[in-house]
Amino acid sequence: MLKNFKKAFFRALCLGALCLLGEWCSNLGRL
Repeated sequence: MLKNFKKAFFRALCLGALCLLGEWCSNLGRL
């Protein structure tokens, strides 16, 4: 169970990072 939780947590972290990166990139593109 802990393994699954770790995997889900890691996936959520990656998704969050991707969203953040995308927003940052679009902000740079507007400058």
